[in-house]
Amino acid sequence: MANISPPKEEVMVRSKKQILSPSEIQALRSEKNDQERMLKELDSENWGAGTNASQRVDKDALRRQVRQLDKAITDGTPRQIRGATKDKMSKRVKELEGNIVQGMPSHNEMWNLKRNPGAPTKNLNWQKRNAKNIQEYKQIMRQLEPGDPTASNIERLRRD
Repeated sequence: MANISPPKEEVMVRSKKQILSPSEIQALRSEKNDQERMLKELDSENWGAGTNASQRVDKDALRRQVRQLDKAITDGTPRQIRGATKDKMSKRVKELEGNIVQGMPSHNEMWNLKRNPGAPTKNLNWQKRNAKNIQEYKQIMRQLEPGDPTASNIERLRRD
């Protein structure tokens, strides 16, 4: 018997790759730009080489960090999804939403702690029980709506 791998669409839905939020991607880009700017200044001789080892800047280490940041940005940026894959992911999101909402403390419970003193503990226990579903929901939503920074926020699911 031949080993049959799942279709490519299935692999995308169940991917172990960490998709980053727009703010995380922006922070990585900012850090990369800062390091590239520092390298450019070091190469332009605006900075001295330093007289001893403790004052020298390791340019190779900076270049490695820039490459690592570039790889992290590339790997964490959501790919454009179309057709049947998008439909499967949307269907999975609906299933996850149904599972996540069960037992989720309401907005009123969470924000009226005088009347509901046990709400934070209830919420923490609910988050522990649903951690896997919440993480999967966030990853799929970041792929389905890459431009929306609040797409992966589970507070959108909390009822009033």
